[in-house]
Amino acid sequence: MRARLSARPDDPERGESLMEILPVGLLLLDEEARVLSLSAEMERMMGCRLTSLSDSVPDSDDFPRAEVLEALREAVREWSPSGRTVSFDRQRRSHVLVRTAIGAEHADGNRMLAIVIELTEIIRQGRLSDDFMSRMRHDLAGPLTSMRGAVDLLRTERVGRLNEHQSRLLDLLDRACHQMIAIVSETSAEHAQDPRGEQECSAES
Repeated sequence: MRARLSARPDDPERGESLMEILPVGLLLLDEEARVLSLSAEMERMMGCRLTSLSDSVPDSDDFPRAEVLEALREAVREWSPSGRTVSFDRQRRSHVLVRTAIGAEHADGNRMLAIVIELTEIIRQGRLSDDFMSRMRHDLAGPLTSMRGAVDLLRTERVGRLNEHQSRLLDLLDRACHQMIAIVSETSAEHAQDPRGEQECSAES
């Protein structure tokens, strides 16, 4: 099973565009920590077809299988809805959201639904966006500083007197520099305050 995440979930006009496709695994558990059913994606994540949370799972360098299994065991022990993010750092840093919910009562016992969502790629994309903003600020800082320095030098008329037309052009250049600096600053501030991205994906422990 794959869950689709639009670029802006609150924007219906952009809801059809995909920012990312997230792997999602599902399990149905009973109070004895037995796995009553699991999705094909969950089987792929765990590297085997689980029958119980007491099963051992194959080791993995790119998915926190043992940590996810322990989070599921804890949820069954407490038998309450829960949500936590599991982080794992080996060959690469992985992030997985584990959420559980209590299902309707059955004649043969209660049921718990577990949803496991791999967030690694969407978090990585968010950090790439941060890197882009930092690089943009860095790359624009040099040219803007040079332009403002040139404007200040020309205003002193040390390199020659300015006529009225040149002075007006210099005023336009000066305002353009300030506008570019303001645009970069505002864009950076909006990006830093944006509540989407990694915060959107976080869950309370």
